[in-house]
Amino acid sequence: MIPMKILLADLKHFNEQSQYDLYIPLNLGYLASHLNRIFGKKVDVSMHLDPNDFLQQVIKEKPQVVGFSLYLWNTHITKTMISYVREKLGNEVIIFVGGPSVDPNLVEQKELCRRLPQVDAFIQGEGEIGFENAIAALLDGEDLRQCDPIPGVNFYRGKELIPGGRAEKLNLQDVESPYLSGILDDYLEPPFKPMTQTTRGCPYRCTYCVLGNLMKVQKFSVEQIKCDINFIAEKYADHPHLEFFLVDDNFGLFKSDLEVADYIVITAKEKGYPSSL
Repeated sequence: MIPMKILLADLKHFNEQSQYDLYIPLNLGYLASHLNRIFGKKVDVSMHLDPNDFLQQVIKEKPQVVGFSLYLWNTHITKTMISYVREKLGNEVIIFVGGPSVDPNLVEQKELCRRLPQVDAFIQGEGEIGFENAIAALLDGEDLRQCDPIPGVNFYRGKELIPGGRAEKLNLQDVESPYLSGILDDYLEPPFKPMTQTTRGCPYRCTYCVLGNLMKVQKFSVEQIKCDINFIAEKYADHPHLEFFLVDDNFGLFKSDLEVADYIVITAKEKGYPSSL
């Protein structure tokens, strides 16, 4: 069986101005690790940050699926690449967009669909389960332009938006570390700055922020977090000038956060990294 080729992209500008603002693609790492765990050899997943590298791979690999992480700061370059993919591969490729710019509000989603008419489907909320549901449907031979609603996925049928509703929550205790699995190895060096996540979700409903719509806060395994911190510290011990980032929506909500903070301090003293957080 030939695996389904999936390209995941979180596109950045690579130039003199951006060289100090590049980060390990933890988001894509979680997605890729999840898809590999669920589908195994049925899928072939690659991750791309550099638009030039991405364009070359689109031409070379001719993927069946391309997924873009959409943020405020990469909207224009993502829109440009979506047009390029559609021009080169036509309707043979299924284009997904996910990320915090995919608002759960249907009015906002319709506006996003209007702005990105070449996108086939939008993944809302956490990406892993919605994307899994969509890939499972494609592997079963479903046509996203004709199929029944898919939880966590919104798509257009003609001019009608077909909302899939919320996907079930991912159990973070079961999530495999993309660091320890090796899927992020190509990015474990400067200029990419490392990051990790200890929780997802936010209990607050700030009107300017999409994260409160996740509501229920979930925690990753403390042991896995410690393993990730130790792994990153060993990889970056010779680069103490690069900051280490905790990308939680909130940090300090749980007593276990104190344990994580203490471990970062201990690791910094023993391994020389991180020197700044």
